[in-house]
Amino acid sequence: SQFRALRPPVRALVYLFWIYMFVTAVIGVFTQIYVYQLFESVSFNIVTTMLSFTGLMLSFCGYGAIAARLGISSRYGFLLSFLFTSVGVVMLSGAGDIPGAAAAMTMIGGGAGFFWLTIHTYELVETHDHERDVYSTYLSAGTQIISLVGPAVATALIYAAHVAGWSE
Repeated sequence: SQFRALRPPVRALVYLFWIYMFVTAVIGVFTQIYVYQLFESVSFNIVTTMLSFTGLMLSFCGYGAIAARLGISSRYGFLLSFLFTSVGVVMLSGAGDIPGAAAAMTMIGGGAGFFWLTIHTYELVETHDHERDVYSTYLSAGTQIISLVGPAVATALIYAAHVAGWSE
């Protein structure tokens, strides 16, 4: 198949991207439900989503500009992505007030920004012109499937928790 014909680093990028998309789909469902359960406000959910995208843009543009100016290696982006997302989820789990939840969602968005900057940098470095079409095709096809599977898995987990008696 054409997928197997891709060089190992390019296949690794595809797998990494698919894993990231799946995890963010599941985290997205749970964070939105959690924020709604905490504050019972659809308006605040909308605000936290906007803050998440704000964090994404700040980290994507800010880190990109700083890394370019100072010559910082892009390999630290994945580490920062994991760190910001993890800290954001932990902050959200302990958030009892609106500023704490807003900061947590901004951190989660910041993690996404670091990921996007780093994955795009590696795409340009690792892929060759002749393989970018195949790479993009598999990336898009997998993302479409994951956009359906991720929320379905989150729903199944919620249902399983309810059946097991773990929900309130």
